[in-house]
Amino acid sequence: MVSAKPLLEFRDFSVRSDKSNPDISFPNPWNWTLAEGKRIAIITNNSFLRYQLMAALADLVPPVSGEFLGPCVISWPVGG
Repeated sequence: MVSAKPLLEFRDFSVRSDKSNPDISFPNPWNWTLAEGKRIAIITNNSFLRYQLMAALADLVPPVSGEFLGPCVISWPVGG
């Protein structure tokens, strides 16, 4: 049975995507939800963006805008 309440939610969420310029972030902030039992993969070749995204989700750095909500497990996949 799938829960009606999302487990993962992004509201106007954006992080830095350029190490040399703190003003560069997502062109369109994320506004989406993910329900229980669903999975998503975010793939990028930008290592700084990967770091920023994982650090923001782990609450180690603040996002440029918006917020991330969710009592869920976040992991980094192995492989490519």
